[in-house]
Amino acid sequence: MELLLEKRELLSIDGDAEGLTLRCLDGELWLTQAGDSRDHILKRGDGFTVRKRGLIQVLAGAEARVRMEERTRVAKPSMGWQLGWG
Repeated sequence: MELLLEKRELLSIDGDAEGLTLRCLDGELWLTQAGDSRDHILKRGDGFTVRKRGLIQVLAGAEARVRMEERTRVAKPSMGWQLGWG
């Protein structure tokens, strides 16, 4: 699934998203994950694969396109996502 995020728009992914890859197709994304003290900056072509459970927040620094690529294992029904504006 591809999403177009406007400047400062926030994508939140909660639940078991382990194995999901977020790929920046255009623009720049700032990604944080609960329990991870590092911030991840994704630019065009960069990807981030979720390795553990926990809230993930993705903020668009400017208009950006992000692709949520299928996991490599069976999805659990507890994963959810929502969009918001900061």
